[in-house]
Amino acid sequence: MSFEEKRLEEFDRDLAKYASLRTQIERRRMKILEEPYSLSKTLGSGKWEDLTGKRGAAFRGGNMVFILAICEECVQNGWQEKNLPWCGDMCEMRSLKRVVWIAFAPHDTAYGKK
Repeated sequence: MSFEEKRLEEFDRDLAKYASLRTQIERRRMKILEEPYSLSKTLGSGKWEDLTGKRGAAFRGGNMVFILAICEECVQNGWQEKNLPWCGDMCEMRSLKRVVWIAFAPHDTAYGKK
C-alpha cells in the first residue's frame, strides 16, 4: 500500500537544487512511499538539534538524505499532541497513511535543518 504525501515548500526548494538528479530522486521517493518504515530510520536527539518525530532515508549511499515524517507514527507516539511543527498541521488528520517530506540535502546539512 502506497502512502499519500505532502511536500513542504522547503523540500521542493531543496529538490530544485538537485535538478540533475531528478529521475533518481523521484524513483527513490516513490519507493519510500511504498515502504516508509523499512526504508527510513527514526531520528531522535541529534548532535545539531532534536529530530524527534522525524525520519531519515538515505540517498546515494547516505551522502544525501531525505528527512520525512509519517503521520501515523506522529499520532501513535503522541508527537502531534506535543505540537511538533511537522506533526500538527502537516497531518491534517485526512489520512494517517501520509508521508510529509521535510527536507532533502547532503547528510550533515539535512540533519541540521529544523
